[in-house]
Amino acid sequence: RSRFFRDRASQLIRVERRRQRVGILAAWRWICLGAAFLAIGGATLHAAFAGGDRLRRLGEAATAAWSAIPGSSLATGPIDWLAGLAPWPGWLPMLGEWLLGMAIVAVAFAVLARLGTSRWDEWDARERWQSRSEPPRPLDRGRVVPLAVALVGVAVVLAFVVAVS
Repeated sequence: RSRFFRDRASQLIRVERRRQRVGILAAWRWICLGAAFLAIGGATLHAAFAGGDRLRRLGEAATAAWSAIPGSSLATGPIDWLAGLAPWPGWLPMLGEWLLGMAIVAVAFAVLARLGTSRWDEWDARERWQSRSEPPRPLDRGRVVPLAVALVGVAVVLAFVVAVS
């Protein structure tokens, strides 16, 4: 028995609500992780079987954008010096661009996951406040559902765009 709440039914309601919120948080993290793996894996398979090079082009665009920044040669100078020491295989720059593109996609999904979890924090605080009242107040999840659907839609569309286009 809880010493904080009078009856067992109220305690069970609170426990179930918390379990649902934590389950949604875990599901969101798994959705973002799965979408990132699908995007990277799909883009890699697309490159292997259909000749696509989405991740490499993304990495190439990132390096071009980096080189346009004044002073960027301070960071890339040592790498260029190291590259001039010995002859390197011709596929090595393409691999680097591909890995950079893959890292950009992973960071994009990490940002999307963080956006979703930051929204979860305020939702969790609001529902904890509602649950702590005696008796527990009815829940208002009207604002959560459209946001969750929108975030999942963004994750799916982003995974599809990276993997196939």
